[in-house]
Amino acid sequence: MSALKIVLRKKAGENKKIAEDKPFPIAIRITKDRVSSYTYTGHSATIKQWDPIKQRVKSSHPNSARLNNLLSTKFAEANNKLLDLETLKNDVSSRAIKSGLTSAKHATFFKQADIYLENPVILTTPIRSKLTT
Repeated sequence: MSALKIVLRKKAGENKKIAEDKPFPIAIRITKDRVSSYTYTGHSATIKQWDPIKQRVKSSHPNSARLNNLLSTKFAEANNKLLDLETLKNDVSSRAIKSGLTSAKHATFFKQADIYLENPVILTTPIRSKLTT
């Protein structure tokens, strides 16, 4: 059984007092057989702006509604991928789940590049510079 949780990733093993105004990255923690791996969302929040019980950003964070929507979408994608991997294989490690989540991101660039190269209209359209003389 695997577990997913959205966490505010503080530095591990730090015994010093953690500054409440310092932003920490928001990550999805994947735990399987007491081994955790993290997938980072690319966003951060301070301790005051994070609700650890609800696993959400508080309304004091700028763009909290949009960020919470993004977090729930990424959590749902991770959960769907986790279910797919567990359905196909009986024993999947937390690192395999993480690589299954991140591998989908890398494939989209090449698909987009193929579409760009196959479409002659895009290639012949002149690019206008934002700078005017």
